[in-house]
Amino acid sequence: MQNEYDGPKGGVGKVLRRPTRYRLAKKTGTVNILEVSGRLAPNDANDELCKRIDSLIQSGEKDFLLDLSGVSYISSTGVGSLLQTYHHAARVDGHVKLLTPSQCVVHILKISKLDNVFEVFEHEDEAVKSFDPEAVPPPTAEKKVRIRKPKAES
Repeated sequence: MQNEYDGPKGGVGKVLRRPTRYRLAKKTGTVNILEVSGRLAPNDANDELCKRIDSLIQSGEKDFLLDLSGVSYISSTGVGSLLQTYHHAARVDGHVKLLTPSQCVVHILKISKLDNVFEVFEHEDEAVKSFDPEAVPPPTAEKKVRIRKPKAES
């Protein structure tokens, strides 16, 4: 995709922008790992990330790990796209979590206070394990200890 801009001294030049790419990298257990690279700046009419997540949800999937390490830029509509995918997954009792977001994504998540909404992971294996409620108890969950009383002898 080429976009025109006013170059130095009023000249018109071309800017080559890396297109946004979405790829279902793999599935580990119940977790669909999607790689997102390039500029995460969808227009309102064409939000490819939401379309892909919605398509997977319609086919019965509900847990998604978005690898954002290749994202070079995120716009406000890109943030909206992340939030929309989060809500769509939540409607089917699913989850959207983020893997190794790039520096620009981390910055935007922090200033918009969304780093408290999304779970963010640096390592894929840790992130995948976090989807299994049996394997990793939530950090604020209290463990209930059940004490069995010995049976009374007759």
